[in-house]
Amino acid sequence: MDWAQSEVLSRVSSRVTDAWGGIGDDVDKLRVSLLTSNILADEAERWRFVDHNLSRLLLHLKDAIYDAEDVIDDFDYQELKMSVEGSSQASRILNKASSLVGEFISGKSNTVKDVQQRLDLVQVNLKQAMKLLASKRPETVEQMHAKRKTGSVVIEPEIIGRDSDKETIIKILLQLEDTVVEGTSGDVNDVTLVRNKRRKTRNVSVLPIVGMGGLGKTTLARMVYNDARVKEHFQLKIWICVSDQFDVNYLTKEIVKCATGMQENSFPNLDSVYNALKEEVLSMKFLLVLDDVWNEAPLEWDKFYLPMCHGVEGSMILLTTRSTEVAKISGTLDPVFIEGLPEEPYRNLFNKCAFGLEDPKDYPELGAIAEKIRSKLKGSPLAAKTLGGLLRTNLDVQHWRNIMTSELWQMKQREGEILPALQLSYWYLPSEIKRCFSFCCMFPKGFWFRKEHLVSMWVAHGFVMSQGDELLEQRGALYFEDLLSRSLFHLQGPGIETYLIHDLMHDLAQLTSKDECFYIQTSGREQGAPKSVRHLSVAKDLVELIRPSKYNKLRSLSSLRAYQPFHGLNSSCHFLFSEFPYLRIFDMNNCGIKELPESIGNLKHLRYLNLSDNKIEELPESIGQLYNLQVFDLFANPLKKFPKGFTKLIGLRKLRINPRAIPMISGIGKLISLQDLSEYQVQRQHGHRIGELKDMTQLLRKLYLSGLENIDEKEEAAQAMLSNKRYLDILILGWADNRNINQVLDEEVLQALQPHPNLMVFHIYYYGGLQLPSWLQEEFLPLLNHLSIAGSANLNVVGNLPSSLCVLEIERCHSLISIEECLLPEKLPVIKKIILEDCKELKSVPVEKFSGFVFLQELKVSYCPKITCSRELLLPTSIKKLVMQSCGNLDISLPNCLKHLTNLSTLRLEKCLNITSLTDDALNHLIKLQELSIRDCEKLSILGRLPNPLFLKELSIIRCQNLAQVDLLMENSAQGGSSRPLLHSMAISDTSLLKYPSFKNALPFLQTLEIEGSKEMSIFNEEYQEILQNLNLLKKLSFSDCANLQQLPPWLHSFTSLNYLKVVNCPQIKSLPENGLPISLTEYRCARCNPVFIEQFKTHMAACHQVRRSL
Repeated sequence: MDWAQSEVLSRVSSRVTDAWGGIGDDVDKLRVSLLTSNILADEAERWRFVDHNLSRLLLHLKDAIYDAEDVIDDFDYQELKMSVEGSSQASRILNKASSLVGEFISGKSNTVKDVQQRLDLVQVNLKQAMKLLASKRPETVEQMHAKRKTGSVVIEPEIIGRDSDKETIIKILLQLEDTVVEGTSGDVNDVTLVRNKRRKTRNVSVLPIVGMGGLGKTTLARMVYNDARVKEHFQLKIWICVSDQFDVNYLTKEIVKCATGMQENSFPNLDSVYNALKEEVLSMKFLLVLDDVWNEAPLEWDKFYLPMCHGVEGSMILLTTRSTEVAKISGTLDPVFIEGLPEEPYRNLFNKCAFGLEDPKDYPELGAIAEKIRSKLKGSPLAAKTLGGLLRTNLDVQHWRNIMTSELWQMKQREGEILPALQLSYWYLPSEIKRCFSFCCMFPKGFWFRKEHLVSMWVAHGFVMSQGDELLEQRGALYFEDLLSRSLFHLQGPGIETYLIHDLMHDLAQLTSKDECFYIQTSGREQGAPKSVRHLSVAKDLVELIRPSKYNKLRSLSSLRAYQPFHGLNSSCHFLFSEFPYLRIFDMNNCGIKELPESIGNLKHLRYLNLSDNKIEELPESIGQLYNLQVFDLFANPLKKFPKGFTKLIGLRKLRINPRAIPMISGIGKLISLQDLSEYQVQRQHGHRIGELKDMTQLLRKLYLSGLENIDEKEEAAQAMLSNKRYLDILILGWADNRNINQVLDEEVLQALQPHPNLMVFHIYYYGGLQLPSWLQEEFLPLLNHLSIAGSANLNVVGNLPSSLCVLEIERCHSLISIEECLLPEKLPVIKKIILEDCKELKSVPVEKFSGFVFLQELKVSYCPKITCSRELLLPTSIKKLVMQSCGNLDISLPNCLKHLTNLSTLRLEKCLNITSLTDDALNHLIKLQELSIRDCEKLSILGRLPNPLFLKELSIIRCQNLAQVDLLMENSAQGGSSRPLLHSMAISDTSLLKYPSFKNALPFLQTLEIEGSKEMSIFNEEYQEILQNLNLLKKLSFSDCANLQQLPPWLHSFTSLNYLKVVNCPQIKSLPENGLPISLTEYRCARCNPVFIEQFKTHMAACHQVRRSL
């Protein structure tokens, strides 16, 4: 901004200040009142479970707080608008600022005073009520919030006390017996199941599991569902979470989708759904789990069960419910009633949760208190985890006594309820986290959510308060982990980053925010929505029914999946973008929206906008007026361009779009709050240069900068100011591969792109310089733990690197000759992984020093054919994975370098031309070896015996033509041959290996067999027939690069367990075996073979598919 603009804006600011006048003081007073009101609301939370009238007063206070926040946000928006618009068109703003501000103030002056009066009045009434209650119940206002120890790690306890339940249910599912034993010993039975007297003459049985919330019905069902015996018994398993939405058509469609993987648009009508049900589900013996069923309408259940009961005999439906009425109308077998865990197992579980790693015997006084608390929890595993977690935060006697004597225990409750116990989990949450947790009940039970999405919603509503330089999202993530550690959230599974709230915890959340949060899944439920609701989620097919007059103060409006046929919102729904002026969160993902109205610009409070998976090609210009917008999700939209005003969204923190759409945004550097810019392609035209990154100091986690060849000078590169990107963990810098390299410019550019010292991972691709930048040292990057350099054709030296490195990868650096200087234990003391790959000129590697890398777990030296070693490779015992492929004379260290590698689990040797034998002595220390691959080792003649051959899981011996002795799988006499081998995958070239007794013994458990590079004309002829009869579990069979092979084995059709067959580059095979292929085949690959054979193969597979469908 030049001097003239600054002068104009200074005059604007002066006029605006005059225009605010006294109302500015009123707004400041309201801000202060808002702070005290929030404190009072937090204090009143502990009384809401005690007195109904006080709870109503608290609702009035919260309503006034919401209105006060809206009024203040109106004023903040106006200031933000003037700030944004003031950065351009300053003279125009000068002329209009005073009149605009005057119009705004005239409409808001009375509103500010009205809200202030409401706050003051409710505060007075609420304080009086709390004071009166305190005089009657002085014990309830004692300070019970014990200080929470930070850094405590919650250990998820193993499943305790349900083994008998599990075995009982599995026996019923497998139909091993018709009667079931009584429960475990003691006064209380875990499972009560009498002899079945009402089994119906149906193919498909229904077994209900009944028990109150929190007893572990779902966990028990999961244990059964994932048991190996169950997996083997049923051809198809399906899991459906039903919850309180029992829609027959929807459930049927979900079953078919789970069974087939088909998408929603695969079913044009209900007939197609039921046809698919008959062909893909009912044609197999299936296990269907219906989790958390609430439907008590017999007719609805009969409509659902009628087609299901015609399935294959022996199919089962396992159903979990809290309701005995549900079990009564649905079960064909007498229900399994789950009660609280027995005394001793429950004591063990509770102690694990309450004491963590501490020994309860070391805390005798706490142990006595624990017994009293435990007796109130009615054997509920969920209550043990939640209350135990609360106790574990502070192993102080007074803290535990406060929980034990809490008045919440005396709340009125029906027999068997544990909700009052779980309310303590809510009571002891920090006040800021309470709002985050309560907000979650705007979504229905069984709703899976992602951590980052939920945290962004919390931030949008102002629930998260940052500290210091901490980002709001980072603080919100800590809130999330806190709730997760208290078992209030549940992770779906390893590697699946989605979560849900346990049903009982959902009930708790609803209890705390029933007047503010609501969800509508059916049209009938809409009638029960309270007038005070601020956060609403609605099934997509019901969105059009939402009445603005009833929900005119909504802050959150989110769409849920449709439970009826839904073809998208039409243009009549444009009112959604204009009739809810106070929205902070607006989520209309996958609603078939094609265009947005200009009126969306009126949603000035909007912070979170999710329009992903729609059909939007263009955004209206008014989108640039959403100055408060923090999250904008446009992923999976066919966007063609962005409006010019898009870069006015200076508050935008997260923009989710296809990375290929980012170049459509000119001047993206104006989005100074943006955190998510995972990829940025540098171009030469204005608005797309590297300098756009200058003020983007909030960039978070990962940044990939490509197109660096488009930077013309080092000064231009320096404009990116990567050194001020403190929140970046991963930086990837890439130049184009095929280009005319300017060595000097590349070095200057990389030197100017120095990152912040917080960087942890650094990748460089196709860098053209001779040397690395001076800042790639510990002094400048003390936290760097992963460095990857790839495709740097001119790089000839790698100097000192940060000593913090754990991973070093150098690939395709064809000018690199030596790494003697950097690859030393004293310089990289904590290195865990070293990869040297495809460095064709690399000669000098200090392999004799590698034994000093005491933390090294993986070493890969691959396709570096000129490595010359004067001394043998010495390795530390920490090594778990060793890969040596075409590595010069490094392989002269074999087999001596294998000695003492007692932790080695993976060994891969390829084109190691100097190795002649791997004897018993050489392999004797490889006691943990699970994968062994030996390829193209021409001189290898002896493979000795492994010390623990039963541990081996994967074995490959390919193109080792001089191999004469193979004792690998021969068992030691001490092992006695009684254990089952773990070997499940084998790849060989010479099928005669299967004649070795040790190999023959492994065949019954083999699941994958690959024949690769065989020179044989006939494989598995008559003399192998007896051997191959042992391949009972074989699922995958592969033939590849068998140039002389004339035909496939004639016995293939008899392998009824085979489901995948691969035939690649076997040109001499002309036809399928006379008896064809096994009907069990479901997948195949046939390529680079005789065209006639390929066509015959495809035709046969299509015919097999038709046969399977007709069965």
